[in-house]
Amino acid sequence: MTISSEDTGDIFPDSRWTLVHRAQKGDEEAAHAALNELCKIYWYPIYAYIRRSGKQPEEAEDLTQGYFASLLDRDYLAKATPERGKLRAFLLTDLKFYLSNHWRHGQAVRRGSGITFVPIDTEWAEDHYTHEPANLETPAELFDRKWAVAVLGNVLEQVREKYVAKDRELLFTELKPFLSWNAGEESYAEVGARLGRDVNYVKVNVQRLRKLYRETLEFVVSQTVTCPAEVREEIRYLASAVC
Repeated sequence: MTISSEDTGDIFPDSRWTLVHRAQKGDEEAAHAALNELCKIYWYPIYAYIRRSGKQPEEAEDLTQGYFASLLDRDYLAKATPERGKLRAFLLTDLKFYLSNHWRHGQAVRRGSGITFVPIDTEWAEDHYTHEPANLETPAELFDRKWAVAVLGNVLEQVREKYVAKDRELLFTELKPFLSWNAGEESYAEVGARLGRDVNYVKVNVQRLRKLYRETLEFVVSQTVTCPAEVREEIRYLASAVC
């Protein structure tokens, strides 16, 4: 099911393709702001791909920043439309092209060049990267895994912000564990006791949370695929990527 902007009111931020279009066609300030937002969401999957490809942390950081800068410099986002396929696949294909071209021509990575779309916390990134599976996972498989984590984390944050806006963050915090696929109902009474509410109150609000999460996930994913029919397929793929 695809959720339209009319159905959802103002609970969803700009879609990913909306950000792409703004980065394409807006004035320079708006374009950089849109690209910055994309980078904040998706920089780690790109960083992880580059690291798994054999680059060291400092070079991976510079290449990540350089890649986002190149999207504007090459005006490549002008070629990015939902009709060209999934945003995930589009960026991965373009990243491969960028790195291949970079390595083929032996372009130097310039540190301190002043090009920064997002503050990359290399210490945080390396802590996460060193805990990535050390099996035969390819750079592309790692990219997909971290893309899925980024999407799901972004969805959860959007839902949390909705609860915060209604001064219900405590309720969200208590109910969040029930979003897990293996969450059991035996804890409803315990959660209700902490909230000073009965079991029925907890059950009803868990259902509401799950519904909002599902709608948010479907909406976010719908903004990264070609057509509504691909939404459920992409959600299944994201779920399999993080398993």
